[in-house]
Amino acid sequence: EYPFCYTVSAQKEIADTFGGIEKIKDAFSGTAEEVRDNALYMAAAMMRGGEQRERLRCKMYGETYDGPSALTAKELEDVVVTAADMSELMNAVLQAMKAGNEVSVELMPSKKEKATG
Repeated sequence: EYPFCYTVSAQKEIADTFGGIEKIKDAFSGTAEEVRDNALYMAAAMMRGGEQRERLRCKMYGETYDGPSALTAKELEDVVVTAADMSELMNAVLQAMKAGNEVSVELMPSKKEKATG
């Protein structure tokens, strides 16, 4: 298992590669080979983002990061060998992007209302 996250640094790297955040969706159009290569690149960026996030979290809590190092797009290409593997990778990329773009807000109870619980 690898840390895998659509972090701000991963988003920036991906956006820089594709010419802007609004053009990231274009990475999923084109020839099958282009889509495959783009997905491998994005997955590698998200692995780097996940690893960096975990390393920082460990540093903040005085822990030692003992997880794996992120794979490169070329290494992922060597691991993703079947159509099913590629489908899983694409799904992981899309799910991470969706999760990374979700916004959640917790509201504090107003001063007039008492907190329950």
